[in-house]
Amino acid sequence: MISMQVHYLGNEGRGTVWEEIIINCPAHIQLLSMSATVANPDDLGFWITKVGCTFYMLTQQHAAVIITMINSHIYGFWLMMS
Repeated sequence: MISMQVHYLGNEGRGTVWEEIIINCPAHIQLLSMSATVANPDDLGFWITKVGCTFYMLTQQHAAVIITMINSHIYGFWLMMS
């Protein structure tokens, strides 16, 4: 299962949902959790191993893809393109 924006674990309103997903995920399901803004990846990894999962951390210090943000006033949305 792929989970994006895993840094929401620390968010009061959204964090419990992420915690429940990780805690209740069956052992035969592999999780791939991604985020560009996890402030404390070592603490996150420690917690994940405490709830019974294996944790591997991969880090990259620069963006592999350049992202350009386009503001569209006509349609009222932000478009991010790579």
